[in-house]
Amino acid sequence: MLGVLFAFSFVVIVADYIELFRRTRNKQDIGFGLVTKLVLYHLPNTVQQLMPFVILFSVMLFFWRFGRSQQLVILRASGVSIWKMLLPIVSVVGVYLILDFTVLNPLGASFMNRFEQIDNMRLRGKKNAFSIASTGLWLRQKENSGYALVRIARVSPMAGRLDDITIYNLSDDDTFLNRIDARVAKVEAGMWRLQDATVSTPNVQPRRHQIMDWETSLALSSIENQFLSPDTLSFWELPKFIRMLDNAGLSSVKHRIYWYDILARPLFLLAMVILGALCSYRAMQRNASLFFVIMGIGGAFCVYIFYSVVKALGITMVVPVPLATLIPAMMCLMLMLFFMLHLEETL
Repeated sequence: MLGVLFAFSFVVIVADYIELFRRTRNKQDIGFGLVTKLVLYHLPNTVQQLMPFVILFSVMLFFWRFGRSQQLVILRASGVSIWKMLLPIVSVVGVYLILDFTVLNPLGASFMNRFEQIDNMRLRGKKNAFSIASTGLWLRQKENSGYALVRIARVSPMAGRLDDITIYNLSDDDTFLNRIDARVAKVEAGMWRLQDATVSTPNVQPRRHQIMDWETSLALSSIENQFLSPDTLSFWELPKFIRMLDNAGLSSVKHRIYWYDILARPLFLLAMVILGALCSYRAMQRNASLFFVIMGIGGAFCVYIFYSVVKALGITMVVPVPLATLIPAMMCLMLMLFFMLHLEETL
């Protein structure tokens, strides 16, 4: 498993280097050191996504080497069950899952968060920053004479409305210029139309405006899209963040899909263990190694495509979120168990 993992990691590192060098070829201020840092930040998250295939190839390689030395034939002839042969493999996968939930997933999420911060600031050149807290949604927008910090208590995307807005305007040297409080804002092209707005300026009496236009390039679509990176949060942080998104009126579907995806990961890994054992064992029985290896890889890709389609239905709310992730995993595991039980009976 470690050998296959290192091989996959090497391929991922080379591919990331090629992609990042392509994206930074016209940026003189980004050197090899920063690209290397980005590659290392991105690696844990990518490896976690590839773990089902790592497990599959590991199991197939294990049984292939086990069969070449005739130990598998001896064990089967002595009455040892296939399930008993799978026990050490399942134990190793179980150890990996414990490390994944306790160490690897939080570490990978932290690295991915750092990767996206550098990617947005240095590679994409985004000037606006977004954050969410229990007090609401916070935005930072760069302006000609400074910048603005915006707090929004709740977003209503369908109505194109923002509730309970506070805007702090500051200069480039962080000097406070004024504060705008509004009950409601209607999002229109190139501006927000504030209703019942109060402008507070230092040493000046606050002024009230029934209607006030605030020029900004921030649209509802850009606000919503900023919070569609659930892989920057660990499995343990996601439930709290999902509640904050729901309270702010933002969509949390992708975050809930990702949380259930991590929850269903043990089922998928167990299905890959059984699929790898099934194909490699059949290959040794019928002396058709290449055919069954291809069949195993094809089966894994079919599982991946099926899961991706069902997950897409969950994102569009056609299928309930828990069913979109847990049901495909359970179906794949039950199908693999059925074929393995059938193999056990026919031996």
